[in-house]
Amino acid sequence: MTIRAVLFDKDGTLIDFADTFFEACSKIILHLANNNLHLATNLANAVGFDLQTFDCTASSEIVGGTSMTIARIWQPILDRSTVSQLSLELDGYFDKYTELAVTAFEFTRPTLEKLDDMDLALGVATNDSENNARHHLGTIKVEELFSFVAGYDSGYGPKPEPGMIRAFASQQQIAPDEVVMVGDSINDLLAGKNASALAVAVTSGLAGNDELRPFADHVIADISQLPELLIDLA
Repeated sequence: MTIRAVLFDKDGTLIDFADTFFEACSKIILHLANNNLHLATNLANAVGFDLQTFDCTASSEIVGGTSMTIARIWQPILDRSTVSQLSLELDGYFDKYTELAVTAFEFTRPTLEKLDDMDLALGVATNDSENNARHHLGTIKVEELFSFVAGYDSGYGPKPEPGMIRAFASQQQIAPDEVVMVGDSINDLLAGKNASALAVAVTSGLAGNDELRPFADHVIADISQLPELLIDLA
């Protein structure tokens, strides 16, 4: 097996999803509801988020969806005129409310540096917006390690579509099956499968081994175990 590049999901894979997003989600929901607790509860329930515990399910649209996905759910509840405008608002709110909360795992940068030393091209494919992704990667001081960063709005389609993986492979002038797609959600793994890339699941997000294993070629605890896995597969 020839692996020449690694494409990472961002949230739950490179950064701590709960620390970065849970409080921010609560603030966004309350802001959109103008602090109307009944409306806020309806918004939260619609995407599987618990306002009381600041928690959500692994299948929540907040975890694996895009702001457009969430906007489609919230638009009729909020009686907004268009989904696209609400989606743009959500991108801005997620950027604003996560700005001071972005939290990298302690192993994120050391692992990325190790993979870089292995002459592997590195990229990020997220269902967040590209602008927010670059902001987050800059905040945790790892953006320079990536030659490719794509979000749901970069023109390649969201995960589980294969577009971001194929675009990354094209940029690197390699075949998609020479790419490893690493992520903590089923959408990440399906994107890898749909592109004929190797799909590696990490359980550092909200989904566990039992949920991810049916969709993954390999399951590891977190990306710190990735270099050893790739060496074993070489």
